[in-house]
Amino acid sequence: MAVYLSQGGTDTRGTGPGRAYSGSFYKYIDPTGKSQGQKAELVSNKAFLDTAYCFFFAKHSKGRDVGSLEVLTKDGTQETTHYLFNTSVKGWESFSKTIQLNSNTKLIIRATVGSGQKGDIAVDEVTVTPGQC
Repeated sequence: MAVYLSQGGTDTRGTGPGRAYSGSFYKYIDPTGKSQGQKAELVSNKAFLDTAYCFFFAKHSKGRDVGSLEVLTKDGTQETTHYLFNTSVKGWESFSKTIQLNSNTKLIIRATVGSGQKGDIAVDEVTVTPGQC
């Protein structure tokens, strides 16, 4: 499933943010034409040092059919969920957490389509910096 880059509002009226959390652009999923349970992922493509990192991002969900959003790490076949968000909260919210990463770890933001077409989920300002939050 595709993740879209947007500036301003999303294509489906009554869903998604009207603007970015910070700067001009954000990424989002649009469930229009998708089946409930379909997933879209943003996956890190960086090799991390074996240390603690501060992971920060902002999320936005809006619409009556919003699915779920989670942040997880994957080391080989082992997945660990760090956040499973309550997507019923409308508007932008920011989160930070200290996460231990290493060269084999992938950091994943996974959005899952909800029960209908009105349920955009957006993310913005994703940062991963060495050290504690």
